[in-house]
Amino acid sequence: MHDILQQGMFNCPKLHLLTHYDSQIKDFETLPQDSMKITEALHKPLKDAYRCSNRVDAMEQILDTILRDYAIRVRELNLIVGS
Repeated sequence: MHDILQQGMFNCPKLHLLTHYDSQIKDFETLPQDSMKITEALHKPLKDAYRCSNRVDAMEQILDTILRDYAIRVRELNLIVGS
């Protein structure tokens, strides 16, 4: 496979990454893009805010909830730093 990838027309980043998959799986037993932990963690606030909405104009309610939670966290951090 390395011989094919080293030829000009196959020498691009996506195909080059294929050469590392076997060692990645042997060393870590998974591929980095198979992990859903990061993307699921990023969606959790949106999902929680949607559950708190009444599903009518949900987008406005989601944004209000997230902004309110963010403002509270910023205020808490300011109190910690200020004390």
